[in-house]
Amino acid sequence: MLSFLTLGFAMNSILVGAGLGMDAFTVSVANGINNPKMAGRQQLRIAGTYAFFQFMMPMIGWAGMNLLRHFVPLSGRFMGVLSCVILSWIGIHMLFEARKMDGRCEEVDAGVSFGTLVLQAIATSIDALSVGVAFASYTLAESLGCYLIVAIVTLVMCTVGLRIGCRVGSMFSKHATMVGGVLLIAIGIEMLIKAW
Repeated sequence: MLSFLTLGFAMNSILVGAGLGMDAFTVSVANGINNPKMAGRQQLRIAGTYAFFQFMMPMIGWAGMNLLRHFVPLSGRFMGVLSCVILSWIGIHMLFEARKMDGRCEEVDAGVSFGTLVLQAIATSIDALSVGVAFASYTLAESLGCYLIVAIVTLVMCTVGLRIGCRVGSMFSKHATMVGGVLLIAIGIEMLIKAW
């Protein structure tokens, strides 16, 4: 049942998680900067919320695309092209967003209320919805495995992000978004090559 859990599958999932988690990482850095005395429980709540949404969003995209495929037959090559286009589009969008950054930390409410946290989590995981569509060829077990890894990677990244100081965060946030964009473009190209 878990035969799909190969080193290649795990590495791809980790890279997807790293690419998708960059936005959440950056916002986590900003949250940590605005509340340097944040308790460990609050850090876990913030990182856990981001990780949950990074798991749920691609699952929703995957389920929606597979529902569509039930009614409209789609070839493997078409899915490869679609995956490449979606992941590349997200990656390119992230690169353009990185260019717009001026290196300063975002202003975030230091208290990070539940409503604010949910809005941040949705905003930083909306791209993951498209990734679920891009990976619609995965089985349910593969999807659960992949997005669980994505959630774990996000949890780790956000926990680290919350602990990073303002100077490091302000210097690194732009580069983190660039790295995430490049990773997603590379994975999209790999999926296109595999489909052909």
